[in-house]
Parts: sequence; structure tokens; C-alpha cells
Amino acid sequence: MDDYPERFSVWDYVVFACVLAVSAAIGIYYACTGGKQKTVSEFLMADRKMHWLPVSASLLARYAHPSQFR
Repeated sequence: MDDYPERFSVWDYVVFACVLAVSAAIGIYYACTGGKQKTVSEFLMADRKMHWLPVSASLLARYAHPSQFR
């Protein structure tokens, strides 16, 4: 465990701040533009118009527990 520094360096804080700023900017942008979802069905279930591949990838990622790969 001695390979890791005990505290963040200046560059760690810079990268962390940039990631937070970009993430906040994306959220603020979509909050101000309103997005395309107008109903709860569009928001929660993509209005049931998604292709099967991203849906199956999402389900696979959800049910793949890390302990299964040991």
C-alpha cells in the first residue's frame, strides 16, 4: 500500500475539478434546454422505441455482478 500517495496532488485536484465542472455544465445545459422528454413514459422507458442492443447491454451490465468474474 506504500505505492499510493496519502493525499491528492495539485494535478489530482485540477482533474477532479474539471470532471465536476464538465459534468455540471452538461447537467445545466440539458436542464435549461428542456431536453426532448415530455412525458414520464418518454423519460423512463425511452417511449419504448429503443433498439434491442442498448437495452440488452444495459440489462447485462445491471445483472453482471463482479463476484461472478472471480
